[in-house]
Amino acid sequence: MRVFFHSLVVVLLSLNLTFSIAFSVPLSLGNLASILETNFSEIIAFDWRIYLLGGLCLLVTTILSQKSIYELKSKFSGGRVGVSLLALVVFVNIFAVSIPVWRNYDFFKGYRKDLQEMPVQSIYAFSSLRLPLLYGDVFGLAVYSIEKMDSHRFKNREKNLPEGVFFSEEKKSISKIYLVIGESAWREKMSLYGNSIPTTPFLNSLKRIDSSAISYYKAISIANMTRDAVRFSLSFANPRNRDAFWSEKNVVEMAKSAGYGTSWLSNQGQAGIYDNYPSYIARSSDQVYFEKSLVKDDLDLLTELERSVNNEEKQFVALHLMGSHFPYSDRYDEVDRAYLSTFPLATAYEMSIHHTDRLLKRLYDYTINMDTNSIIVYYSDHGASPERGIHGLKGFHASEYEIPLLIFKNNVEVDIDSIISQYLSVNDDQYVNSSNLIYILSEIMGYDISSEVKSSAVSRSNEIMLVDGSLVDYESLKDEK
Repeated sequence: MRVFFHSLVVVLLSLNLTFSIAFSVPLSLGNLASILETNFSEIIAFDWRIYLLGGLCLLVTTILSQKSIYELKSKFSGGRVGVSLLALVVFVNIFAVSIPVWRNYDFFKGYRKDLQEMPVQSIYAFSSLRLPLLYGDVFGLAVYSIEKMDSHRFKNREKNLPEGVFFSEEKKSISKIYLVIGESAWREKMSLYGNSIPTTPFLNSLKRIDSSAISYYKAISIANMTRDAVRFSLSFANPRNRDAFWSEKNVVEMAKSAGYGTSWLSNQGQAGIYDNYPSYIARSSDQVYFEKSLVKDDLDLLTELERSVNNEEKQFVALHLMGSHFPYSDRYDEVDRAYLSTFPLATAYEMSIHHTDRLLKRLYDYTINMDTNSIIVYYSDHGASPERGIHGLKGFHASEYEIPLLIFKNNVEVDIDSIISQYLSVNDDQYVNSSNLIYILSEIMGYDISSEVKSSAVSRSNEIMLVDGSLVDYESLKDEK
């Protein structure tokens, strides 16, 4: 057992050293998951210089660790000295944990709900930030192991249709449904929704040239963190009924039951406190793809989409983007910069919105050329506070909940707008709460929703969840930008 733990420490330290030298980033849970799930074709395609560097790091780490063990044994062989050394290590680690918690108490108060719901993932989220070397890796391996088991149980667990939801064989169907899940897109930064900087030229031009091909709505997110926003928008769970995530079908399982082949293509992480619920839904699909490269461009997902689409069958395809997640400077390229270069007030965040606009154009063009009938549903998991460069913490703003909802229609006979109109809030603004997206998508797939269920869903349209799990009325935040 001692040899096993020693070998584990050496390997983790070597991986950290390799990533730091080769990529200038620490080893993350996503990296660990990618390494553990890699296949032979990916192994032989990797740059041989990385293997050489990794081998050298492993050799150096092994030699240094053996030398350290020898010196510790020779100099601290006495029982009292060993106990004193262990006490010192424990004392230093307590300080390392308690000081950042004390200095950032308000920040860590947000972790209390997570600690109750996901204790190991919460400890990893903290340790990876404050104690990344080795501690974070050990908890990362624990999180990965737990979530692999949970994901397997989740996928194979028998789930039911919720009460008041029925599949109808008589309804007209759509051959291809593309669900694009954006990230941190505040709708007011999109020129389609009124921004004076042309961040969405494609969307604006499509609205002008062929308004029947696109519908767009004001929407609000049920939550301002990805794990909750996706969980409560793509399953029948909600903040008042979290257990439904485990007992009732999610959007992928609804599609499969309606006769669709399913694919999930993601630029997001596949494990951890922020990614576990979306990952569970993703792994319900027939085909699952998580981008493993450190530099992730959402446009690259379209290449994977072309590989996964089968023109001979009905398909439901989800693309989970990195979108406009901070750091915003990583979410656009020179094309976006050049296009907005004549607008000196354009920010990095707005350039990232333009990048998503380009992706939607390419996807739309693809569907027009390849599909007999199809729709694209685009929404963002949540919004953002671009001026603060962050979201999901204390001091939340209404902008973190204000998201776009777009529908692109290609030769469809299903009245999508009529379906959505049933889920609009009853106030003057008439927005869609993302928690009702699961009902909208279910109706598009051919399901009937009872009037009682629709009425209950609409009655919660103003309800949003704060990061601490409490529920408030969105109207009370509207002046907070």
